[in-house]
Amino acid sequence: MKKYIPLLSAAASSILFGFSYFAVKLVLDVVGDDTFRLLSVRFTVAAIIMTALWATGILKLRFRGKDCRILIPCALCSPICYFIFETTALQIIASSQAGLMTSMSPVITMVLAALIFKDFPTKKQVFYVGMTLVGLIIINYQGGSSGGALTGMILMFFSIFAGCCSSIVVKYASAQFNPVEIVYSNTCLAAIVFSVIAVVQNAAWGRLDHFFDGMLTPTFVIGILYLAIGCSLIAFGLNYYNVSKLPLSIVSSFSALTTVVTILVGIFLLDEPFRLADGIGSILIVGGVWLMNNSGHEATSQQAQ
Repeated sequence: MKKYIPLLSAAASSILFGFSYFAVKLVLDVVGDDTFRLLSVRFTVAAIIMTALWATGILKLRFRGKDCRILIPCALCSPICYFIFETTALQIIASSQAGLMTSMSPVITMVLAALIFKDFPTKKQVFYVGMTLVGLIIINYQGGSSGGALTGMILMFFSIFAGCCSSIVVKYASAQFNPVEIVYSNTCLAAIVFSVIAVVQNAAWGRLDHFFDGMLTPTFVIGILYLAIGCSLIAFGLNYYNVSKLPLSIVSSFSALTTVVTILVGIFLLDEPFRLADGIGSILIVGGVWLMNNSGHEATSQQAQ
């Protein structure tokens, strides 16, 4: 049973991340285009909760005597760059489209592995990558997508790329820090960065006195609590645990589960349309990702023999 714990953890974090797009959409309905205000409140709430748990002795964090410099690129990749791109993208494209793009994480991880670790893909894997790209093209150009939709998908791609880079950096950081310490460091650094940007931006817009408008509405409170506790703390904690216990290819393959959850949430909770082109593109993307990972596991087994 113990060997299945990392896999169950990966499934749980993927499901939590799948619902995060719904929560972001809810909060964006309140704050509008003020992306950094959303991110500021989200990570500040999460940082306050974790600091309170540390102060009361519930969380055990030890940073003394460790090389904390590795934590800076961790936070820079994700959550800082990741959520700047993701939240901005969700102002433009549907959550189901964002979820479909998330399923490309294994593809990007494979490319990074080739560049960094010289672990080059096979011809079959390159073909499967092509399948996912064709799926994205079909979804993006169904019915003549607007330039804004293309911009949203490009932003989402940068978000996913930042997340994949984060997984690689966290792999190194986990040699010194446990998942909770990495989550706490990332959360606090993100809270500081996003809060500074949000305050400066709102001051420049001349609406600093309206910074807290709408934050006590039920929609905002529920959305922020889910994002702060369910995602920033629990889901990221589980994800960093997964990265420390499983190969990156296995961790990234669970993005397909996030994709399925996101699509279902978009259809049934957000009333987002799901047309024939979306279905064809989804099959190509998820199928390409699954075949690519399956071929990777087969290659690993053959090398082991």
